[in-house]
Amino acid sequence: MNLITVEAPLSDIDTGLAHVEAQAGIVRAMDGCAHYAPYARGSQLAIVQEWESLAAFDAYRASPTFATLGAQLKPLMTAPPVTKVAELTGP
Repeated sequence: MNLITVEAPLSDIDTGLAHVEAQAGIVRAMDGCAHYAPYARGSQLAIVQEWESLAAFDAYRASPTFATLGAQLKPLMTAPPVTKVAELTGP
């Protein structure tokens, strides 16, 4: 299992969060997605995700859903997003 976080500061957090929430159900239904949750604190957007494999996450990143979300969020970003990937091990 892979834990992935994406964080980005946005000029309009409410609009950005609405875009992510509108796509969240589609992402959660994708093969290999175990968890997908957006959060906002101040002007910072964070998306916490769990994927069964990096291949499943890469498939999401190659999807039209990801492209649409990126096109919606990029104009709102005040700095580049930061993505962190951690592999979860254990039972």
